[in-house]
Amino acid sequence: MNALIYHLYLEQPVLVTSLVGDPNSMVTYAYLPGSTLRGLFVQRYLQRQRQASGAGDATFQRLFLSGAVRYLHAYPMTRAGVRTLPTPRALQQAKDETGPRFVVTLASARPTEATAPAKPGASVARREGRWIPVKRPFCALAADELLLLEPERTLAIHVQRDRVKGRAWIERKEMDATETPAGTVFRYEALEAGQWFAGVVVCDAAADAQAIAQLLASSDTAWLGRSRSATYGKVRLQVEGVKNDWSETPALPQPPARQQTLTLLSDTLLRDAEGNLVELLDDATLAAYLGAEVRLDPARTVLHTTMVGGFNRTWQLPVNQERALAAGSVIGFTLEAGTLDRAALEWAGIGERRSEGYGRLVFNWLDAPTYQAVEVEGKRSPAQSAAPETGQGATLNLPPTDQALAATMTRRLFEREVDQAIIAFVQRHVWPSIDAETDAPGLLPSNSQLARLRVLVRRAQATGDTAMVAREFAGFRPFARTGYERAHLAHRTETLAAWIERLLQEPARVWPELGAVKQIAVAAVSVEPTEAQARAATLRLLAAVLVAPVQRRKTLRTTPTEVTHG
Repeated sequence: MNALIYHLYLEQPVLVTSLVGDPNSMVTYAYLPGSTLRGLFVQRYLQRQRQASGAGDATFQRLFLSGAVRYLHAYPMTRAGVRTLPTPRALQQAKDETGPRFVVTLASARPTEATAPAKPGASVARREGRWIPVKRPFCALAADELLLLEPERTLAIHVQRDRVKGRAWIERKEMDATETPAGTVFRYEALEAGQWFAGVVVCDAAADAQAIAQLLASSDTAWLGRSRSATYGKVRLQVEGVKNDWSETPALPQPPARQQTLTLLSDTLLRDAEGNLVELLDDATLAAYLGAEVRLDPARTVLHTTMVGGFNRTWQLPVNQERALAAGSVIGFTLEAGTLDRAALEWAGIGERRSEGYGRLVFNWLDAPTYQAVEVEGKRSPAQSAAPETGQGATLNLPPTDQALAATMTRRLFEREVDQAIIAFVQRHVWPSIDAETDAPGLLPSNSQLARLRVLVRRAQATGDTAMVAREFAGFRPFARTGYERAHLAHRTETLAAWIERLLQEPARVWPELGAVKQIAVAAVSVEPTEAQARAATLRLLAAVLVAPVQRRKTLRTTPTEVTHG
């Protein structure tokens, strides 16, 4: 039972759209789906192997398609760093009850007006038996309390703009019937930045867990979801490690031999004997999946259904929408004959698309009659610093939330200083070599020669792999390297090729090149540049140096020249 545990910190809002909302809005899931996370690992594997697809690759088939490796949904974490799970739908709370602590009760054990005495101070809802489902979608059991959590969301209104005009406009008379007028208003409801999510990759073989861990080690930055070019989707990864005794819930006591409950920890796709997707579960279907003869207990069963879909980026097509049993559904049953291999079922899951995190379950979880519940927040967990590379915040004795906010502000200010230093470098060393009179062939590489290296740098920016760029650049044919071998940046004696190779081999040298970067500190939280930041800054500098000649030449070609008449 090998599991890779990793955490994701949302540096930007993340938009992984679900099948809800009107056509002019996009509403995110309350978690990061396993299918999206599997796509991240697939992308890194193909980049590492320098392959366009996994066709014919036995390792690719085993890691991503065989079901031997399962990429579970990343659920939100509490401030204490605990991974939450979907709240069982059998839990209910008294309507309109307020206070820091309140009682959550199983629907089958819910007191009625006849059985619940009217104690002094008891709420009217409790006395009259008015109960509603628990409002928070995720929970975690800590000591004698049930922690209830709902991830925070951000709402943004966007207006479609015309790329040429740079603004919204509507001119229907000039449009065809098939065109849409620019200026459409649409809404994004995304997961808010500053939250931590815990992801798990479950592997049947220990070697597969180590192979997946190496894919995370290549870079601590990733992009998930939609609208990545519009400041959505940037996350930071943090690997906790590989565990061989991991389970989604703590060890539970053995229940009575016959009475059992099953809670779905993710949406589950089941089919009956005729191959139809299950919406109303029956004894035969449940028995077929559990491998034992069972009988459903309607009094202890609370089932909900939902629609699941997705989008396949390779096909550029949406995945078929299908009806599934919703996460949090509780199934009560009686074991009539046979035995249940609970450990094997909880480890492997049931149903379809298990490699994408569907079909997770647990037996006899949260089946006590009542719990004391507390609503908590998960944003900026103090157990997981929002910026591991920063320090000194404790010297001011700041609260954990303030320390995390100061760390985030420091990091963003530092990145802005790096961007400004890159702009100054380009203006000082690249632009003087490009003007209408001195931009002769040989001074800097041609646009086509620059384009090939630009593609490599852009690809490496997703993973921070400067070594890959160095290898590919060293393998350029002599004709392609000629432009770099004879080119020089302004005020530099070494060739452009030597300068690029020096930066790629030792990314830490980027800081002397960008000598104008200031030391940033907010509330005594300062930035100590890490190796990953050096690689990222190196690739950003190279991308700016390689694109500047192309943009400058285009500007000079389109600028009208002055004509004099004698």
